[in-house]
Amino acid sequence: MKKLFVFPALIITTALAASVATANNSTPTAIDLYKVRYLKDCQTLSEKPMTQAQVDSYLKLEDYADQMDRLQKPISKLQPQLDTLSDKIKNISGDAVIENDTELHINKTLLQQQTHYAKQIEQLVSAHKKDFDALESMGSKISEAASEFEKQFKQSAGGLDYDNIQIISPTTKANELVCHKGVFNI
Repeated sequence: MKKLFVFPALIITTALAASVATANNSTPTAIDLYKVRYLKDCQTLSEKPMTQAQVDSYLKLEDYADQMDRLQKPISKLQPQLDTLSDKIKNISGDAVIENDTELHINKTLLQQQTHYAKQIEQLVSAHKKDFDALESMGSKISEAASEFEKQFKQSAGGLDYDNIQIISPTTKANELVCHKGVFNI
């Protein structure tokens, strides 16, 4: 999705201001620039102007996605360390406990190393608890917004048997509206 970080109240205010400014003009208002295209097997079934509720739902979801991108940055920086420690634990695991039909051999030194690496992971995660909590919270918000988004577009589909939609907004570029065997970019 495109990056657009604006508070919903600011979005509404801006949209209203743009509508008032262009009311006496023949140019389209901001909401007129948003359309939804319903597709089935990459074939357009219908293209409709979006309602204000759909635009608001779309912009809210876009805003949340942008916030999620920002929240993931500290975790992304942490990921290489977590991967390295996880790989060390994985490499030790095969050698720390060896079992055959008659014996079980436990290498306590390797188990201690494994425990040491596990504690390092716990410390890293604990040090970034606020980041992980913020991600979890934003994930819940995105889930709720996505449900509302889906509801908005199902209602306006009017019984169409579609498998995907494309959102056409003022910032949409033609090459972004591509369909490849059921995979869509919007």
